[in-house]
Amino acid sequence: MYYNIEYILIIGIFMLYCKIIEKIKEEILSGTYKDKRLPNRDTLCNRYNVTRNTVQNAIDIIMQAGLLKSHGRNGTEINKNLKKDITIGIAIQSENAKDDSLFQVIESVAQDINTSKSGKFKLYYGILQAPESGDTKQLIQDIDAHVISGLILFWPTKEMFNRFYRNWLPIICTIEDRFYKGCEYLAPNHISLIDKMLNEALRIKRRNVALLTNVKMKKTYIDYFQTAIEQKGLVSCDDWIQGSCLCKKALPWSGKIVELLMKQNFKKKPDVLLVLNESLRDYAVNGIRKAGLHIPRDIEIISHCNFYKNSNKFKKSIYIGFDIQAMVNEYAEMIGNRYLEGKINSRVKVMEAVKADEHKKPSIDFFKPVNS
Repeated sequence: MYYNIEYILIIGIFMLYCKIIEKIKEEILSGTYKDKRLPNRDTLCNRYNVTRNTVQNAIDIIMQAGLLKSHGRNGTEINKNLKKDITIGIAIQSENAKDDSLFQVIESVAQDINTSKSGKFKLYYGILQAPESGDTKQLIQDIDAHVISGLILFWPTKEMFNRFYRNWLPIICTIEDRFYKGCEYLAPNHISLIDKMLNEALRIKRRNVALLTNVKMKKTYIDYFQTAIEQKGLVSCDDWIQGSCLCKKALPWSGKIVELLMKQNFKKKPDVLLVLNESLRDYAVNGIRKAGLHIPRDIEIISHCNFYKNSNKFKKSIYIGFDIQAMVNEYAEMIGNRYLEGKINSRVKVMEAVKADEHKKPSIDFFKPVNS
């Protein structure tokens, strides 16, 4: 078998660089450099038992990634403005972000941040559909080549988390439960979403509450909804709680579910419908209309929404949801702090729900630089 010696040497040198890069990143993340400054080159050469050129080339790669900043003879320090200079990967399960409103809005936020050059995000699609090819393969390559300096995972399975985990790569899991070690957590607070929706129902004097949600919604939240209904003096029942799948083929059926619900001969009828996923809202509206009911005269809709830019639709309906720009900003903040503070935050951070009129118009300057 023929081996290209030059190619083997190049691969071997790059792997040596990566080993040094990984060691330096591990030490940054563990808080080894208390003054945020790297030791001099000779110290690093002795520590890793490599040549000065190898150390310098490894540091150059880390600097290109935005993690380090050189001050010439004054040494090299962790970049104080790394939050806008590093590239953060976002792993999106669906091949098409438009399949889910959350990912669609995240895509818009990331594109605007990249365009404004106030941060760098790289999106990877179809992570669940193609575990060893496509964007998943590219993501693994970008991780191991140190193209990205942080990674966001949405509701990762154990297999998915283990595939991407590296002890020198900050990972944030968007999930409510702390299933995995070595990462941080940020998740929307669905309890606050349900609370705000029920309080809004009280404010507009609607007491008979139906609920339409994703079939994958955790039972914990349904239980909380039923408990909160009783505590707030509202009315609901099991028949008024319905779920629908969010896949393309099933979404139209959610409208039929709502139509059948509204046509049922109950002693009391719902006068407000809470929609816990905005992808279901338009189908719910169609179902109400096909049932011969008028919004808001007969029934009001209070819908979840993933907020970003202001929209005229907020004036026509009641929307309560999560500020996605704030969530993306928090991702960058958390990953930046992992490098700057050298420690991991063990608690789950949560995003509280907000009403449409509480949602702030996004600013162009996403990440304000720190004065050097």
